[in-house]
Amino acid sequence: ACICDICGKIFVFPNDLSRHKLSHLGMFTKKKRPFKCTQCGKRYVTKDNLRHHMTSHKDYFHLCISSDERPFKCDQCDATFRIEKYFNDHK
Repeated sequence: ACICDICGKIFVFPNDLSRHKLSHLGMFTKKKRPFKCTQCGKRYVTKDNLRHHMTSHKDYFHLCISSDERPFKCDQCDATFRIEKYFNDHK
C-alpha cells in the first residue's frame, strides 16, 4: 500500500499516489491547477479530474431541459429515468 504522507490517503499503485500528491501542491494557485471548467470556473490539477467534473454539468443540464420527460424506461419494472446514466445504473 502507498500512503500519502500529507493526508494519510491510501493508494494501491505508486502512480496514483504521485498523481494525488499534485493536489497538495499550491492548493490555491491557478498555476498548479491549469485545467479550468468553462461552465463554472473551478480548476483542477489533472485533465481527468476536469473531465469527471464536467459530467456533473451534463447531468444538471439534462435535468433542467427536460424535467418532466422520462425517456428511459426499465423493461423489468415500472421505473423511468430522465438521465441515461441513472437508468444504466438501475439495470
